[in-house]
Amino acid sequence: MKDKSIKILSIIGIITCLYIVINYFLSLIIFIFLVHPAGDTLMAISWIDWFMDIIFNIALIVISIFCLIDFWKTYSSNSVKIIKNNKRIIFSGSIILILAIYPILDSIFSVFSVGKEIFYHSNYFLELFIGSMIRIIPGLVIVLSGLFILRKNRVKFKEQINIEEQGIFDKKLKLSAIVIFIVILVYLFYSIPEGESGRRLEIVVPEEETKNEEIVNFDDCIAKGGDLAIKPGSVYESYPRQCNAPDGRIFIENLEEYAVGEETKWREYEVPSDMNEGIKTFDCPDWMQNIEWDRGYQDKATLKFYFDNLLDQETQIAYLSKKTGAIAFIIENIIEEDIFRYKGFNKINFIYPDHKIVSLYANNINIYWQKIGENMKFSPDGRYLSFVLNIYDSHRTSIVDINTGRDILLGYDVSCQIDDIVWSDYGRYVAINSSINFMSGEGLEGILLGDMAENVRLNKIFSLDYEEVFQEKKKINKLRFDESSEEIYFSVGKVAQNEFILEMRYKYNIPEKDLIIIE
Repeated sequence: MKDKSIKILSIIGIITCLYIVINYFLSLIIFIFLVHPAGDTLMAISWIDWFMDIIFNIALIVISIFCLIDFWKTYSSNSVKIIKNNKRIIFSGSIILILAIYPILDSIFSVFSVGKEIFYHSNYFLELFIGSMIRIIPGLVIVLSGLFILRKNRVKFKEQINIEEQGIFDKKLKLSAIVIFIVILVYLFYSIPEGESGRRLEIVVPEEETKNEEIVNFDDCIAKGGDLAIKPGSVYESYPRQCNAPDGRIFIENLEEYAVGEETKWREYEVPSDMNEGIKTFDCPDWMQNIEWDRGYQDKATLKFYFDNLLDQETQIAYLSKKTGAIAFIIENIIEEDIFRYKGFNKINFIYPDHKIVSLYANNINIYWQKIGENMKFSPDGRYLSFVLNIYDSHRTSIVDINTGRDILLGYDVSCQIDDIVWSDYGRYVAINSSINFMSGEGLEGILLGDMAENVRLNKIFSLDYEEVFQEKKKINKLRFDESSEEIYFSVGKVAQNEFILEMRYKYNIPEKDLIIIE
């Protein structure tokens, strides 16, 4: 009569193996159809990483199936031969356990590649712990069940065990264990990330622009080995493309002109009297009809309006620079193909005062929901346009040069909303209140200052460390320039129950580069 505990543990083992098979089969399907290097997928990875992950999932499925068979034989058999099955169960469970540790190592190495700052993000480690336990527990259940069943059967079949036969079987298992252990080590060596995907971008200050007679435009930069600022196919794909030259200079691909079909006629449009501070009239194309002003939109340098685009037959949002009369308008075509899968594009088209029309910015939507935030803003001098691209549960902020399309925030670890970008009165300086991305633990909690008269270089003038942000709940607030545009004021305090409690006020003198605490 078979021990009831052996039957119960065998059933538990069968259920556990079925869970592993189903879980990793679904994971295999996802990797085959949604995550691979070819085409528009959920995630872009290299071919070798994709191939290794496929092997990883297939290996776990196959091992779990063999383990399931051994548990079934243990449940149904009452022979001394079952001891070999018990040993195979322990062997298979150990492999499953070792392979399950890989995702944990992957996460830990990713954390180290991001930096120690994420250690203050307790939610991240809670999620990591829960995810790790879900992967480890099935392997532990199989190993412990196998050990208990083996112990019981050794006692039960003590007199029937062929020691020589079992010794040969044990040697084969040991040899197999050594081979598999080496294979797993090789797999882990090639699979654990080196930190590139999770590495936190440093505050990179571009080097001084130097003369290089051989590189004079975007095409020369690519030909001479320059790197694209953002790789094609990325969720954060850049348009127009930007090339980082070996000497530190950045070259922008020429903007494409917006196709308007037949020759466009222009008309002068008057700004309503209650909104015309800084601008009385502006030129707009005749296909821009039924203009309706958004009087609730408040910005010193920008006006917002809606219009009917007769070319696209849609109502669109536009922004008018009070300084130059230039117009930026959004064109979006977003289609939900399936649950959580989107296709389409976002564009910002730009109308210059000289009637030239270009596509200033374009973004191809591959899978994630992506939408340009409605509240775009011009700089006071009308030379730069700020906007936010919302991407699923994240976002990317851009400050684009309207003459070249260059995004001056590329290469900087900045995470901010549109109202966190503050300009001096005449647009020479820009101050950015950057915040840490709490989802990833990446980013800077601090203030960057850019002098537009000096190569648009952003420099960090103040920051909070990660312990202050995550543990002490500190935040920077109330960033502004003074009337002279030579001093910046801001406050630092704690956030409690959605209220900002002031702790310290600061003043930064731009010419002197001096940070002062205000009593």
